[in-house]
Amino acid sequence: MADLGNANIIKALLIDFIEKENLIDDCVYGNELFYGQKKRQTDLLAVNGSTTAFEIKSSSDDYRKAREQMDDYKKVFDYQYLVTTACHEKKAKRMLKANEGLIIIEENQMFCIRRKPKIVLRQSKSDILETIPQSFLKKYFNLNASYKSVTEVRKHLEDKTLAELKTALRTFLKERLTPRNITFFMEKGDVTHFEDLKLLSRNPDQII
Repeated sequence: MADLGNANIIKALLIDFIEKENLIDDCVYGNELFYGQKKRQTDLLAVNGSTTAFEIKSSSDDYRKAREQMDDYKKVFDYQYLVTTACHEKKAKRMLKANEGLIIIEENQMFCIRRKPKIVLRQSKSDILETIPQSFLKKYFNLNASYKSVTEVRKHLEDKTLAELKTALRTFLKERLTPRNITFFMEKGDVTHFEDLKLLSRNPDQII
């Protein structure tokens, strides 16, 4: 029986659930990616034609920062799920907003989708721009050499539409994450082990 007090074990089980149930079609995954102005980290991110962030709370986690974490996800990503264990279900339902999804993992490791999320229509341009490196922004938007600092680049690009910036974000994430995902799916077995998650991380040598 898996240790549901370990968020990384839940994360590994969650990837297998997403893949088996085709919860998000044709996506690439990101593990513990920095995003937004606060430089928070995603627990798990899935990217296809949209972006879906998963906040994972194990049976041993507390919820003191959960509301703030979910709100920060909304500044950048299209959909948000809270993934937690059955013992925290009542607490999770009280905390979540109507457009946020909820997945419960039972003691037998079965995942139950209690509610699917609705798309967030208003994100923060500043937080999206802070998620994308300057080098990618300059290349993607074909900015000339006169824009030298990252502050200048991001200030200039705030005039772009939200749709344009979201497309740039997805393009950046897919470009960054696809090589890691190829390695991940080639090297992991039929069942994802939590140690496989390092293959999806920013630093492939990091210890999970």
